Amino acid sequence: QFYRQENIGLVRTLNRALGMATGKYFSQLAADDHWYLDKTERQVAYMEAHPDVHIVCGGMDPVDEHDRPTDFKVGSWPGEVTFESLMTEGCNVQGPTAFYRTETLRATGCFDEHARLEDYTTALHFTAAGHRVVNTGETYTYYRRHSAQW
Repeated sequence: QFYRQENIGLVRTLNRALGMATGKYFSQLAADDHWYLDKTERQVAYMEAHPDVHIVCGGMDPVDEHDRPTDFKVGSWPGEVTFESLMTEGCNVQGPTAFYRTETLRATGCFDEHARLEDYTTALHFTAAGHRVVNTGETYTYYRRHSAQW
């Protein structure tokens, strides 16, 4: 389905989409990025094999507006993501790679509408609540880097 709406911002839009979601898992994709074709398949398999994990994420390959690889570095490193690591090392839960358990996302209060972006604050909420977050180190997304980004 396609929904046209006024621009209400990323986080409010994600909460609106989450309200419509009926699946076991939830993931989002910005209009200028794209996923590896097997992203969902790999992440579902991971979540099914690890029922104690509530967010699984990974790396991104940066590309330009013509899908050519760039040397832009995106912060992502594999391993267990904890509240402490988020606070001391930074965020390695990149939005376009994040794959959530829908039930947990709703239980933690959805996406924080006081934040401009969703990934860091959501990872903080999950880990503070004791929910496991894992960065597999696998690459799931092409992250488009171009001059029109904000």
